[in-house]
Amino acid sequence: MTYGVHGSLNQDTLGFLVEPEIRQEVDTFIVVRTPFGWRIASPVLDDPHLLPNAALKTLRFPRPRDRAVLDSLGKSLRKAGA
Repeated sequence: MTYGVHGSLNQDTLGFLVEPEIRQEVDTFIVVRTPFGWRIASPVLDDPHLLPNAALKTLRFPRPRDRAVLDSLGKSLRKAGA
């Protein structure tokens, strides 16, 4: 699987912030089909991957710049049909 990464999320005393680092990542997964759908069996990813809209809904971003970056990325994904 190849996917685009905009950056990483870091945390300070105020909340979360976006650290830009645009790159492509390639991962190979082994998946198994369960009664509930497909599940990634391996590898176990050390760093969780989060879509922009999920980040905005679940984490605190006190800086307007970070919220604007995530909002823009979320709109781009919706236009692309992701």
